[in-house]
Amino acid sequence: MSSSPCTIREAIDVLSLQKLPSDDRPVDLLGAVASIVKSPPLQYAKSSSKVELWITDHSLSSGETACVVLWGSAELSRVEITRLEPGDVVRFNGVSLQKSLQQRQQQQGENITYYFTYSHKNEEPGMKWYAFNDRETSRIPDSMQTPAQRIQDLKEHYTREMGNGGRLSPLPCRFRHLNELQVSTGLMSNISIRVKQHELQQFTAVKTRRLTSSVTKSVVGFATVADSAKPDLTMTLVDTDNRFANDLREARDTNKVLMINNVFTRKQSEVLGDNSVVGEVVLVPSKNSIVNWEWKTDDLQQQQHHSMPSTLETESPGYKLQKSITSLACLVDIEISGKLLNASKCLESPTCFVQGMIITSEDQQEEIYRPVTLHLESSTSSSSTIPCPREVLASPAIIQTLCGGIDAKELTHDELLQKSVFDLVQAMLRDQVKLKWTIRMDCQPFAVEHVVLPSGG
Repeated sequence: MSSSPCTIREAIDVLSLQKLPSDDRPVDLLGAVASIVKSPPLQYAKSSSKVELWITDHSLSSGETACVVLWGSAELSRVEITRLEPGDVVRFNGVSLQKSLQQRQQQQGENITYYFTYSHKNEEPGMKWYAFNDRETSRIPDSMQTPAQRIQDLKEHYTREMGNGGRLSPLPCRFRHLNELQVSTGLMSNISIRVKQHELQQFTAVKTRRLTSSVTKSVVGFATVADSAKPDLTMTLVDTDNRFANDLREARDTNKVLMINNVFTRKQSEVLGDNSVVGEVVLVPSKNSIVNWEWKTDDLQQQQHHSMPSTLETESPGYKLQKSITSLACLVDIEISGKLLNASKCLESPTCFVQGMIITSEDQQEEIYRPVTLHLESSTSSSSTIPCPREVLASPAIIQTLCGGIDAKELTHDELLQKSVFDLVQAMLRDQVKLKWTIRMDCQPFAVEHVVLPSGG
C-alpha cells in the first residue's frame, strides 16, 4: 500500500529543505489540474515532447502557482489517451522540486511558481502519475491508492475556486501567440488578433441525465480570429454573452488589430454544454476581459501631436514633445528580415540562431549583430501615459545586450557561449520575462535606446 500523498505546500516545504543533490528524496503529491500546456519536441534537442500540468489545491497561498513537468512522447500520449482535463485530480509519485527558477523569481519580487519534475532517483517501476477520473481505463495501482475523501475534497475545491467564473487559472497570465493556445486548455492569456469572420448563432444544448433531458437555447457569438503576427494561425473565439459583438464586428470590417486580455482556452463542448460538439480548443473571454485597439506608429505620433499645447506653450518647461519613454515589457518575438524568430529556423539550434543574428560588416572586417525589429508585449509605460509600442527597432548594441553582452565575434567562434546565449534568449521568449526598456519616440520607426536585463539568480 502507498503512503498518503503531500499537499502542494507540504511538498514544497519538504523539498525546499533538501539543499544538496545528495539530499534528493522525492515525495508523492496530489493536486487538481487547472491548466494543461503541451509543447512539441524541439528539433535541436534529444528530449522529446513536454507537457506542463499546472495544479492547485487549498494549501497554496495567493501569488503562488505550481506545475508538474512531464517529458517524453510516452507521457504526452498518456495525457491524450487519458483525456486529462482541467478539474481532474492527479497523484504524482516521486517528484522533486526545481529550485533555480524559484530563486530567480524571489529575487525579482515576482509571483512564485514552483516547478516539480521527476527525480532521477525515482527508479520504482510502474506509473509515475494516475488521474482519478472516469476516463482512466487502468485500475488504480497499489502505489497510487489514495483516500477517497481527499480526492473528493480536491474536486470540490476546484469547482469552488476555479469553476463558474471563480478565481483565475493558476498559470501566469501573459501574452501568447495562438500556436501556444491551439492544443492547451485552461490557459489564461492576453492575445493580439485580427477578426476574419463574425456571426451570431442560436445554439441549442441538450443535456441528458438518466431518463430526463433539458434543452437550453441561447444566442452565441462566434468569431474566426487570426494571430496578428502570424496570420496563418487561426482559432475560434466564442463570445458566450455577446459582450464584444460590436468590437468584433468593427475589427472584422476595418481589419484593425484587436487586443483582448484575460482570455481562457476551453474545449468547445465544455463552453457550450453539449458533448456532441467537436472538442476543439476555443478562446473564451472571461468576466475580467477588456478589449483595446492596438496602437500603431501613426496613432502614437498623432496622440503626441494632439496632446501638445499651442506653439507659445511648447516653449515652456514641461510641454516639449516627449522624446522617449521608459516601460516594463516582455520580449514576445524577434523579426529578422521580415521573418519572425518563432516561425523561422533560427530556433532549431544554437548554430542556426547565431547565423541568423550575426552578419559580417560591409567592409568584411568583423562580425556584428544584425539590426532587427523587436516585438514587445503591449504595456503602459512608467514614464508616460503613451502605451509602449509593440514593434521597435533594435541596433546591434541592443541585440548584444539581449545576448548577455557577449561580443559578436567571440560568440561566432565559441560553441559553449552559443548554447548559453541561445538558452538565454529562448528563456526570455518562453518565460515572458519583463525587461526595462527606454524607447525613442521622436523617430520612425521607434527605436530602443536602452534595455536592462534582470540580474541573474
